[in-house]
Amino acid sequence: MLWFLLGFTTSLILLCGGAIWLYLRLKRDLERQGLILSEGLIWQSLQRITSSTRQVQIDMLGGDREPENYLLEPEHDDWQQILQNAPIGYLEVDEENCLCWINVKACNLLGIPVRSDYAITKRLLLQIVRSYELDLLIAQTRTTQQAQQKKWVFHRVVPDPLHPVQQQEQTLRGHSVPLRHEHIGIFIEDCQEAAVLQQQRDRWASDVAHELKTPLTSVRLIVETLSSRVAPDLREWMERLLHEVIRLGNLVEDLLDLGQMDTGMSVRLNLSHVDLPTLIQSAWSNLEPLAAQRQVSLEYRGPGNLDIEVDESRIYRLLLNLFDNSIKHSPPSQPVLVKLGVESDDRGNRQAIIEAIDYGKGFPEAALPYVFDRFYRFDESRARSAGNSGGSGLGLAIARQIVQAHRGSITASNHPETGGAWVRVNLPICYIGED
Repeated sequence: MLWFLLGFTTSLILLCGGAIWLYLRLKRDLERQGLILSEGLIWQSLQRITSSTRQVQIDMLGGDREPENYLLEPEHDDWQQILQNAPIGYLEVDEENCLCWINVKACNLLGIPVRSDYAITKRLLLQIVRSYELDLLIAQTRTTQQAQQKKWVFHRVVPDPLHPVQQQEQTLRGHSVPLRHEHIGIFIEDCQEAAVLQQQRDRWASDVAHELKTPLTSVRLIVETLSSRVAPDLREWMERLLHEVIRLGNLVEDLLDLGQMDTGMSVRLNLSHVDLPTLIQSAWSNLEPLAAQRQVSLEYRGPGNLDIEVDESRIYRLLLNLFDNSIKHSPPSQPVLVKLGVESDDRGNRQAIIEAIDYGKGFPEAALPYVFDRFYRFDESRARSAGNSGGSGLGLAIARQIVQAHRGSITASNHPETGGAWVRVNLPICYIGED
């Protein structure tokens, strides 16, 4: 017992002496630098050093935060208070996809009650929020261990199926980040206002196109009539005027097509069995004058026959838009590579794959998220070069609408071998005959 008391006393003396020595050393160093601090501030500095050292030890031992580490609790509370009052929704799930924490904004966006016991009840997020897209976003983040982003239309579940009340759909965007201990944090942004503004813009463009169609047709008829009656030296100007009127007419037709697709009229497809290789050759033949002018040829790789059930007129328009874009951005004496094949998706459904690849400069990386947006031109210098009036910026937007109407998908990127633009179209196959 005597030896125990002696050892305990010695350890206590050494500990106190070390603390006093550290205190004097710190005070002397600060006085040398001309910094006069009170004793209370010095002890606060020592406490912060101890807290930081303690946290480093915790991270080295495995990263688990000890409950008794009260020095870190104020900082944690500050972050929770910031997130609770943030103008954006935030929620966090654990390794089992159970909801750990959610702020008021996220509760309002997802239409769930505002409660503080979600972490205690340990309920799965899918039981609280019936959103397949949100659950898929979390799964992708957990699999890749990288930040993900997803935009979707959220439909709230009717609380009482016997007395349904129409729920307003809401456009949301989620940004997910992987956290420690296999937790996932998701920021949820309300995009409904932007979606409404986009719908109003598209409706306005469609209304303007309807109003412009009739006068443009009249102007075209007048120009065509006058072209044969003017002096020979003025015919060149009349031809240029006619060319611009035709271009405006095509722009109006594009806007009308997009307006019809937005209203759901494009869902009524006139399906028929179409041989895709024949349709590809037909679309290229229509653009042969433009291709010959730019010395661009077609290089086709694919089967000689591929029968698929689609709306022939709309797929023909899709191919025209893809080939027109490739021809305009191909360097002279270079081919446009068109590939056709069949692949199976994850569910075993067969899809026809159409690829349009050129040897141009490709899409700028900053433009890739916007190439399918309306009126978007990623290269204004080339779009308005000499002898080229440029496109309307609607070709790829119409292509995407046609593909979506056929329940397919379309992507744009740069080809790793040619370096040029690479547009890939996936179309589901209902009936297929292949040679």
